[in-house]
Amino acid sequence: MTSAKKGKASPVVSSRKVAEVFEKRHDNVPRDIKELIVDESFGLLNFEESFYINSQNKEQPEYLMTRLGFSVLTMNTTELGIVIEAAPRETYVLPDL
Repeated sequence: MTSAKKGKASPVVSSRKVAEVFEKRHDNVPRDIKELIVDESFGLLNFEESFYINSQNKEQPEYLMTRLGFSVLTMNTTELGIVIEAAPRETYVLPDL
């Protein structure tokens, strides 16, 4: 799956896919993402709010995340969040793939 932002394609994974692979309830994954976003710039660069249509034909929220966003989510450590908040922006911006 890819997302086009500013004319460039970036690899992304959805919070639904993360929930499926890690056998978690999907509603817990966006909650965890919201808790991890300690720096607004980091959040905007690595987590994009989106929606999908569920089996009852209702729009439901999900997140699309970059490789770095996925890594931070799966590590799920407060210490890493603090490091990212303190790090210069250039250290956590992924190069174009």
